[in-house]
This record gives sequence, C-alpha cells and structure tokens, in this order.
Amino acid sequence: TTLNSGDCVDMGVYEFPAGAAADGDGDGVPDSCDLCPGFDDFLDSNADGTADGCDACPGFDDGEDSDGDGVADGCEVCPGFNDALDGGGVPDGCDTPTVHNLTQLTDHFTLQAAIDASTDGDVIAAEPGTYQEAIKFNGKAITLRSASGDPTDTIIDGNGAFHVVQCVDGEGLDTVLEGFTITGGNANSTVEPNDRRGAGMYIGFGSPTVRHCLFIGNAASSAGGGMFDSGSSLISDCIFRNNSAFFGGGIFNSSNTSTVTKCIFSGNIASQGGGMANNDDSSPVISNSIFSSNSDQGRVDESAQIFTLSGTPVVNYGYVQGGWSGAGGVGNIIPGPLNDPGFVDPNGLDDLLGTEDDNLRLRSDSPVIDAGDGSVAASIWTATGALSMLR
Repeated sequence: TTLNSGDCVDMGVYEFPAGAAADGDGDGVPDSCDLCPGFDDFLDSNADGTADGCDACPGFDDGEDSDGDGVADGCEVCPGFNDALDGGGVPDGCDTPTVHNLTQLTDHFTLQAAIDASTDGDVIAAEPGTYQEAIKFNGKAITLRSASGDPTDTIIDGNGAFHVVQCVDGEGLDTVLEGFTITGGNANSTVEPNDRRGAGMYIGFGSPTVRHCLFIGNAASSAGGGMFDSGSSLISDCIFRNNSAFFGGGIFNSSNTSTVTKCIFSGNIASQGGGMANNDDSSPVISNSIFSSNSDQGRVDESAQIFTLSGTPVVNYGYVQGGWSGAGGVGNIIPGPLNDPGFVDPNGLDDLLGTEDDNLRLRSDSPVIDAGDGSVAASIWTATGALSMLR
C-alpha cells in the first residue's frame, strides 16, 4: 500500500499521518485526524464517545435523545417536547397555560383551543399577553374576555390572517368578546369575496356583543378594515383606530341593525367612509360616540366619518366631525370651527394619526364632556382613559 503525506495510519491507540506528526493539542492524535481539535480526544468522563471538550451535554450521553429534538436528554429544557419550538421564550410544550375556562376549571394554551372545548354559558379568561392566532366562535354562547380587563395588555394578533375574529355561525348577543386588542388582520384574498371583508372581525352570520375592545391596524381590500357587521350586534366601549379598507375603514355595515355606543373612531382610512360605511339598507343606531379625523380620498368631512350607500343610520348624542345631517340628531354636538373633539394628543408622540401612542383622553375643555345621554350607563374601562368620554 502506498501512503501519501497527510494519510492516517491506524496503529491502535495512536494514529499518525504518514510523513508528519503535527499535534497542536498534544493529545496524541495528529491534527489532521483530530476528532475534537484543541481538546484531548481521550478525555471522555461520561463515556458517551464524545470528547469532553466537544461534549454538547457534559455529564450525559449526547446520543440519548428520546424526543428526537436534537437536544440530549440530560440537557433537555422541556423533556418530551421539541426545545426548538418556542413562541415566547419557553419551549411550547412546557409553556404554562394562560387561557382559563372559569366555568369548567380547565386551562388551555390557545384561545381557539379554549373555545373548541367550551360549551354554552362558559366564561373564558385570557391572561395578559399576545395571542398570535385567528379565532372563530363556532356559534357558541360563551364569554371570551381578558383577565385584566385591559385591551392594551391582552392582544389577539392575526399575523396577516384574513379575519382575526369570526362570528359566522349564528352567534347571538350572549356570545361576548371583551377586553382585547384586535390587530394584524389582512383581508386581501384574491379568491373568496368574504375574505376581503372584516379583517379585524368578520360578523357574517351572527349578532355578538363586543365591548371594551381596541381595533387597530387591520386592513381589508374590500370592506370593513376593523369590522364587517351584517347582524344586529351590540358594540360598546370600543376604539377603532388606524384601520383601512376600500369601504368603511373602521366598520362596514351590511343589512345591519346593530347598536354602537360609547365608541371612538379616529384615524381610519377608506376610499369611502373612513370611519364607517353603511350599505344594504343598514340602520345601525349610534350613540355617545365620537367620529374624528377619519378620512376618505383625503377628505375629513361628514361623509368621511360616516358614509351611507344604502340605509338609514341614526346618530344621537354623538360628535361627528363636519357635523351630522342624517337621521336622529338628538343631543348631537355641533363641531366648532376647528373640528376638535378635545383629544389630549390625537397624533401622539410620533406625530402620526392612528398609531398606538395616540392619546385619546379628553382635555378638560372638551365639548364632548357631559354631552352624552345620561341614561346610558357609563363605561368602567379606564385603561386608556379614552372611554367614559360621553358621561
């Protein structure tokens, strides 16, 4: 056999390359044949066949990996589950459940899992955090609420889903969504028309109760960036901000008889009806609410706040930038020359309308204070200070 320089010759315990014997780490194994360069190949204190210097899991057998995740059993963070699957700093298999069915006394890792396991009448509470999922109520008469009651710390992020929340199975007012930020919806399907509507929430066949929620940063290529509503829903104490669509940046109503009360629409954008658009003989009743700084095609007049293609929306005890000339009109505030409802800082520190740092609290000189219908119960949500504004 002819040997060339650099070849390794098996001599039992020691191996040397033909014509050379360079051994930088002094372990008796030539560098060109070193299994663990820089360390002694023969120091293997746990006898797992891997030199200590290159041991991935010192003290344990690197080859023992019962869950097949590439991490030796002795160094598992989450035994029995894949350590690499991690959506929040702890491997998913060992996360502590943060969604609690208070009626059944059961715990779940996701909102949808809790909904799926629920029965009519159940109350589900979600701990503060961001839930990156899209949910569907499946016709169940349940309450899904944030445990804190603060929508700013409990967020449902659809992460680009066509609809973050769906009610399409005949839900009634006893289906309740309460205390969440709804964001990340992107209803931009090129195939299914309904998937171009209702990016934040799609109410296609149902009439749920939605309260104390913040709809922000949702976009629909057709209608209803924040919400598409074709039912008789009850929407109260909500803020619609920085949503966009072709029709109805904040809400699009279709064949709708819903009630909207104690809500703020600000900084939403559409080609028609930046704040709200109504069609198909919709007749929502809107009270104790503010429509300000919504725009369509660069306009911020009345039709940019509430635009009606077909229907008879009724507005009472409200503030509509540019004034309100439609049905109702009881107790409505006549905007001053500056069209200013008296928000502390509607553009926020970044000087951009419709972003998260907008301060929609009311100044002490706001014309909206004490202008609401006193028969409507005041909101108890003070997390952002924006609601209870018409008191």
